[in-house]
Amino acid sequence: MEELILCVPTNKAYAYKYDSKIGTCWVPHKEADIDESFRQVIPYCAVRRDDGKILSYRRKGNESRLHGLLSIGVGGHIDAGEEFMEGMDRELYEEAAIMNCGKSYLGKIELSDTEVDKVHLGIAFIVDTDEAEPKEELREPKWVTLDEASELEAEMEPWSQELLWLIKNPF
Repeated sequence: MEELILCVPTNKAYAYKYDSKIGTCWVPHKEADIDESFRQVIPYCAVRRDDGKILSYRRKGNESRLHGLLSIGVGGHIDAGEEFMEGMDRELYEEAAIMNCGKSYLGKIELSDTEVDKVHLGIAFIVDTDEAEPKEELREPKWVTLDEASELEAEMEPWSQELLWLIKNPF
């Protein structure tokens, strides 16, 4: 059976709210990767420790188009049958062994610069925890200050650049 993931029609992405099912649909993953009429809903979380440092790493994972880029975001798809927060918790556990954390919504990331951007909608959160243990797919994990992250911004994937901006400019 084909994997279904949570999506929202691209023309309604501006109105998407992570705590509502209105306007969402389940789309086969392979189709969603190439069909620009949908945006795959992705929880995208900056992980912050009590000392204020955030997790950074080099991309590996399933999305080959992002390999090698620096990231400060942890997250992934919402699978069929999952609620948004349930899928976010699963991704945090799978990628960084996080089970207990505080979560604060930061905003949306909706870019159209690359083929990856055109089919994804980031729902940005900051996650506060001291129990993170980055898994193997998070290559070269490091804890960095916001100033250090800013110095590395040119090496970051575009979503991480946006996430960094959202962290520095909370609403």
